Amino acid sequence: MPVSSAKNSNNPDSSLERVYKPNFFIIGAAKSGTSSLWGYLNEHPEIFMSIPKEPGYFAPEWPGPKEEGRYLKIFQNAQSAHKRIGEASTMYLSCPGTAEQILTFCQKNQIKDPKLVVMLRNPADRAYSLYNWQVQEGYEYAGSFEKAISLEENRRSLKFPNPWLTGGYKYNYMYFHSGLYADQIQDYVEKFGKENLHVLIFEEFIQDAPTHLKEIYDFLGLELKDFLPEIKVYNPSYEVYSPLLQFGLRWVNRATIEKRPIRWFIKSKEQRDTLINLGHKKNKPPKLDPAKRKTLLNKYMSDIQKLEQHLDRDLSIWYR
Repeated sequence: MPVSSAKNSNNPDSSLERVYKPNFFIIGAAKSGTSSLWGYLNEHPEIFMSIPKEPGYFAPEWPGPKEEGRYLKIFQNAQSAHKRIGEASTMYLSCPGTAEQILTFCQKNQIKDPKLVVMLRNPADRAYSLYNWQVQEGYEYAGSFEKAISLEENRRSLKFPNPWLTGGYKYNYMYFHSGLYADQIQDYVEKFGKENLHVLIFEEFIQDAPTHLKEIYDFLGLELKDFLPEIKVYNPSYEVYSPLLQFGLRWVNRATIEKRPIRWFIKSKEQRDTLINLGHKKNKPPKLDPAKRKTLLNKYMSDIQKLEQHLDRDLSIWYR
C-alpha cells in the first residue's frame, strides 16, 4: 500500500514523497512457471511487479541484501493507479521462517489485506526441472539427476554460501525436499489464513491461462478482470554440453565478470552470464525417464495426500 509523507509541507517548493510497499507476494514454487506468471501480472495496468523479480528479502537463508530501505527502492516506480504492488521470490516457499518474516513486515508496516499467490507443480517434474536449471546456470556439477538426488542428504548439513558450490541458496540443491509442499503451504495458511492464499496448479494453469489469470485478478480485488496479457514462456530451459563445463564456466564468471569493478558496468543478466551462455545448446533438456519419474513420484505420494487435505482439493492431476 502507498504510504505518503511530506517534508516541509509549508514550503510551496517542496515535493510530496511517496513510499510504496508490497501488498502481495508470489511465494513459489521454484521452476513452476512463476517467471511467466510474474510477466503476465506485470502487464496488468493495476499491478506493479518489482524488478528484479526475486529480491528474496524475506528468506532468512537467501544470501541477498537485507536492508529494508534498499528493498523498498525496487517499488519506487509504482504509482497510485497500482492497486497491487508485488514481487515474486520462489525461495519464500522453500525457506523455513519466511512466512513469519513476511507477516512481521506486513504488521509493522500496516499493510492492509496482504495477499499471497503460489504456483505448485507436480513435485517430481519440478525437482527434475530445478536440477536442469541448476546445471544450466552452472550451479550443479552432478552429471545426472540421480546423482544430484543422492548428494542431497549430505548437502543438507552444509552451510551456505559454500566454498565448494557455486550456488548461494541451499534449498535449490534440495531437489527432493523442496518439493514437499504440505508443511510449507500449511505454514502460510496458519499465519495468513486460507482466504489470503491463492493456490494455482501449474498443469491446470498452462491448459487455460486466461481463466486462471481472471481468478487471480478477482483474488487481488482488481477492477480490470478481462485484461489479457501476451501468453508466452518467460524463462525457457536449455540443454548444456556438460554439467562440469557449466560449473567451471560459473567459477570463471564469478572470478571475473561478477567481481567489481566489472560488475558495476553489467546492466543485465544476459551480460553477466555471457560465459555461462556459451555452454547452452539450443534444444530443451531431455525428459525424465518415465520409470524413474514414477519411482520419484511414489516417494511424494504421502505428502501430496497431506497437501490435498490441507487445501481440501483434488490433486490427482499429478498422479493419475
